[in-house]
Amino acid sequence: MKKTTALAAVLAVTLMLGACTQTSKPGPSTEPTETTISSEETTTTEETTAATTGETTSETTTTGVKELHEPNLFGNPDLDNPVSDWFYRSKDVESSWIDSLMAFYGLYDWNMTSPIVAGSELTAEFEVNPEGYGDTIKLYVFDHNDDYAWNTKDAYTSFEATFCRTVNADQYYGTGYLPADMETGVYTLVVTRPDGTVECMYDFDVAADFDEAEAMPVDKPVIYLYPEETTDVDVKIDFEGQLECTYPKYDPENGWHVVADPDGRIHNTNDGRDYDYLFWEGTTYNSDLKSFNNAICVRGCDTEDFLEEYLEAAGLNSSEIDDFISFWLPMMEKNEYNLISFPTEEYENIAKLNVSPAPDTVIRVYMVFAGLDHEVEIASENQLVMPSGVTRDGFTVVEWGGSPVALAK
Repeated sequence: MKKTTALAAVLAVTLMLGACTQTSKPGPSTEPTETTISSEETTTTEETTAATTGETTSETTTTGVKELHEPNLFGNPDLDNPVSDWFYRSKDVESSWIDSLMAFYGLYDWNMTSPIVAGSELTAEFEVNPEGYGDTIKLYVFDHNDDYAWNTKDAYTSFEATFCRTVNADQYYGTGYLPADMETGVYTLVVTRPDGTVECMYDFDVAADFDEAEAMPVDKPVIYLYPEETTDVDVKIDFEGQLECTYPKYDPENGWHVVADPDGRIHNTNDGRDYDYLFWEGTTYNSDLKSFNNAICVRGCDTEDFLEEYLEAAGLNSSEIDDFISFWLPMMEKNEYNLISFPTEEYENIAKLNVSPAPDTVIRVYMVFAGLDHEVEIASENQLVMPSGVTRDGFTVVEWGGSPVALAK
């Protein structure tokens, strides 16, 4: 991570379950150093313990968070010089107290690219040079907004980090809890100095439950274009997740601009190269793709025959079928059994494909599979139905991809 000041400071934030033996998510209702606000009108209590006296004070307010208050806390982030694509310093401070935000750890071996689970304990630990510091610094968690302006009454949680001296370093340390009823989305952690000045801001993801905290790979969707005549084509992906790799290089603002021939050759105008297809892959935290509502259980040794039959019925041509099977079969045929599903509707909801000019025929095939060591019985109403009646008329766009998943034991 890039460092922007010579002051020695480290922020390490640790996430963990409040009680490891609980099967339900821990709630914040009984923990100290916390302020939480739910969507209903609630009473919030903040307890602060002074580092030197051990004296505790309590402040209580009542508010409803659905109707936001006028901002009284302004981040003023330096967006032109971010520490990273999620960590911003405030323009209102001349020199930074915090040199870098190191990491988050916890449930599911959490890291900076995956969400925090609602209801998790949040422990903040700062390693700092204490010169010029007050007794405490304060952290708030807000809904993310592009203005980076909030009212402290609208914080989901707030807690203080109190100065303490250790053998290795001077530190600030504090603990709070994320409310268990937070929705999946983007939030901002705001670090403030004792005088209320914003030191820095950190955008991060929260998952409403454990299932949504697990990143799911969206592997090798490839897009074929077959216009009736040589045509300039624009292709954009509206993906509910993070694009990890694209080839040719994808422009986040404009997508791909290519010239497509009827035989499927794609000429990329940005690099002057020709391609057989447009490739992308990414990760999503939308658990809807893990759908086996309509599935089939196939022996590993029979997987090749099944895929040939299904893909031909779905409208893929022989070259596309060859590309699909040569990519997926090595992962599947070694399994004793494969539980296979094609959640097309769920896939289209999280990965919208926008093509201009509009194609006459769009065929999208997305496979989700889990390797099994034994056969499973599938109820008749949940058995996979083979596609039928697929024709390729006019300008045709074809896409295929997939995700391997692990089922709970």
